[in-house]
Amino acid sequence: MDSLKSFLEFRIEKLIPDPSIPVDLEAVCAHLDIAVEEREMIPEAVMQVAGGRFQIFLQSNFRDTPGARLRQRFSLAHELGHTLFYDRENGEIRPRKDSPRGDNLEHACHKAASMILIPSKVLNQELKRHPPADAGSVVKLANRFEVSMEVMLRRLHDVGVFDQDWVPVLARQQKSGLTVEYGPYPPWLRSQLTQPSRGASFNDWFRGSEQPDGTFARKAGDRLLEATPLKVSGSLLIFEVRLRS
Repeated sequence: MDSLKSFLEFRIEKLIPDPSIPVDLEAVCAHLDIAVEEREMIPEAVMQVAGGRFQIFLQSNFRDTPGARLRQRFSLAHELGHTLFYDRENGEIRPRKDSPRGDNLEHACHKAASMILIPSKVLNQELKRHPPADAGSVVKLANRFEVSMEVMLRRLHDVGVFDQDWVPVLARQQKSGLTVEYGPYPPWLRSQLTQPSRGASFNDWFRGSEQPDGTFARKAGDRLLEATPLKVSGSLLIFEVRLRS
């Protein structure tokens, strides 16, 4: 297969030629004659081919829990990603011979899901009009596209938004303290800190002194590295990590 990103861009543009925001996944499935059904089950979502059409089953067990809608949107987009690795031949749906397998396929479908929910065409337009200058603007973007903060951060990192002197890092307040959820790792940050890894102590990762307002700070040569918190929801925070003169 050609470059995965190029392949996904091409297939997703055919899948959703003129996306509106947020992407209406149910309308996309209806247009493609993909049956979608909610049912109580253990996996969050499953896709299968039956009777010459795709069928997607979504978990309904935890519909009323916080964040369930965003998780279900991502799960549906992930299963739509699986359909990209099939072709129709003589009226039958067959897997592409050059499709990735196993964990590589799941990784590809995760990437596809973020690209389906945040199509490049619309994202580029948004970034030209309003390039995210702070953590608050990233939160607004995530809300506009109806995706989780992590999905939005990964997508923005993919297109190089954080290659300058600031980056958002997600963290969660636990009983044991702040733990890292996700953080992009652009080149400029590599010269200052190790890669933020999920589950790691935020304090141990940043290794700075905490100020009364919750901001962390540490010296970075002749500059100052700061991490300023913004509460997103519940126990989730987004730290705006910046290099200051």
